[in-house]
Amino acid sequence: MFSWIAITNFGSSALLLPFAVAIAVCLAAGRAAHMALLWLFVFMTGLTLVVVTKVLFVGWGIGVHAIDFTGISGHAMLSSAIYPTAVYLLLRRRQLSVRMWCTVGACLIGLAVAMSRLALDAHSVSEVVSGVMLGFLVCASFIVLSRRFRAPHFSGRILFIIFAVLFVTLYGQRLPSQKWIRAVALTLAGHSRPFIREVWQRTASQNYKGRLASRCRSSPDPCAFDGVPITQPPGALRMPDPYGLPAVAGRKPSDTGREP
Repeated sequence: MFSWIAITNFGSSALLLPFAVAIAVCLAAGRAAHMALLWLFVFMTGLTLVVVTKVLFVGWGIGVHAIDFTGISGHAMLSSAIYPTAVYLLLRRRQLSVRMWCTVGACLIGLAVAMSRLALDAHSVSEVVSGVMLGFLVCASFIVLSRRFRAPHFSGRILFIIFAVLFVTLYGQRLPSQKWIRAVALTLAGHSRPFIREVWQRTASQNYKGRLASRCRSSPDPCAFDGVPITQPPGALRMPDPYGLPAVAGRKPSDTGREP
């Protein structure tokens, strides 16, 4: 039976963080310490961006209301960065064209995980898209920059066995990463309660309506009702509004669509 949860588990941090460490260890053991350091640098940079965006929202409510962005999706970033990189290294003795096509195919895993986050309503579109783009950027940066270093000397079979053991052991497991992020954010911000998406959206909507009403009161001609400019003909009768909205010429209380 198909399950989006089964798909999203492929992007779990409990599974993919050990994958990332295994890649670095295998590169270092294969006499490619520079590649190992490069991988750790680009991967940790991407991971740090994910954590920072989430901490900023949880602690201070910093996000982008227009696109419903509260932080980069960690599942999307991890799966889009690690699976293509792993495939690229596993096929290192193959022709470059084969490696690249298989790497592109592995990117589909990241896209599938991203779709699962949307289907489970865990993230908004902007958060998932940013996670996928960041993950692909991490993978592409490593592949391009690593070509200047000496090729690693390790068996692809060993790396595959390590991945298989980690997958069988850790698939479906979860890390309390959200709890850790919340604790860090609240400690840094000095708050006792985190910002929540629903409250954040409702507050933003109320603030927008308040600014709109204030702008209409300060500049009654022309005014704007629900974001639509409304001009008042000279000498027109201004009718009071029982709902506290700005008085607009020719509008009746029933025009608001709400019961009086």
